[in-house]
Amino acid sequence: MITETLTKRRNEISAEIKKLKASLIHLDATIKLFAENEPVKRPRHEGLTRAILDLLREADKPLTTGEIAGTIEADPKRVGITLNTQQKKGLVTGKRDGAYAYWKITR
Repeated sequence: MITETLTKRRNEISAEIKKLKASLIHLDATIKLFAENEPVKRPRHEGLTRAILDLLREADKPLTTGEIAGTIEADPKRVGITLNTQQKKGLVTGKRDGAYAYWKITR
């Protein structure tokens, strides 16, 4: 019973986070319209590892570094560094296919 309640609350929070991320994307785009020459300032590496791992957990297929970076709006180089670090820890696996690396969560 308690696990059902906790799982339900976790799912509610996850849905809220997804909505907030979508709102941030729209807000950043609006800021860019009004401040074309100014970069959108974001907190540095705030929750990057968590965002990457959450995205990979929810994905129904392996994702490229670029897909991950685009979805969570992060620097692809920083995402790649983070993925390599998590691979060394055994949390993700990456498989190269030509120029792309496809990443998935280790189950």
